[in-house]
Amino acid sequence: MSRFTGACALACVFVFSAGSARAEGNARLVLRDLERLQVAVERHQATTGERPRDRNTLGVAARLYAPGVAQSGGVPVDAWGTPYHYEPNATADAAHIYSHGANRSDDGGTGDDLVDATSASREHYPELLVAQRRALQLFPLLLLFALAPIAWAAIRWSRR
Repeated sequence: MSRFTGACALACVFVFSAGSARAEGNARLVLRDLERLQVAVERHQATTGERPRDRNTLGVAARLYAPGVAQSGGVPVDAWGTPYHYEPNATADAAHIYSHGANRSDDGGTGDDLVDATSASREHYPELLVAQRRALQLFPLLLLFALAPIAWAAIRWSRR
């Protein structure tokens, strides 16, 4: 049983990681970066008492508190290599950070600009919808691989 269980576990890991790697698109990376940058702004504000004042200061905060965010010239950039749009005092409650999107032009946070997960439209970022479909398609297969060792053990136990 241990060889069968090990093979099933390896197959699960392979199928899941291969599907995840294919599903990872630029939009997903940007959405993750936006979350990290927002946390960096909050931590910077908690430490210094003020939000980063410009993109360069945001870059310093990102290096300290969000090390996975790509940078170019000390400024955080999105998956297309464009600097993130940053307004430190957009509202009293929060800074405004967004990506200009795949077209690399500032549409004011609309169009294909990525502000957060809800702004990623199916029209502009179909890969997000594809990733959701793939995850749903893989679930039955993962469930089969997870339950197969249990079923096999139950059959062997019932024959004793």
